[in-house]
Amino acid sequence: MDCYCIMVKTGGEEKFKACAAEKFSAGYGSLKFWFFKKQMRARAGVSFLEPLFPGYVFIETESLERKKIEILKEISGFYHFLDRKSVV
Repeated sequence: MDCYCIMVKTGGEEKFKACAAEKFSAGYGSLKFWFFKKQMRARAGVSFLEPLFPGYVFIETESLERKKIEILKEISGFYHFLDRKSVV
């Protein structure tokens, strides 16, 4: 399985993930979307969830064909794929 990182509109990660999961729900093999959150606590003791990586959604797939890329690019909030070379 390969993992890819997509830059999306900050604050729109959940919406992008839900829309992408809906579009890929049938017929595209194993494709998983990940969006990580961390639990935070305010001074008043109130806890809330905050994005661990704001503006990024991760994809796990066996292969990323051109058709999948085209569908992802059409989803509202998509910016671009993170270049693997820039991560190293």
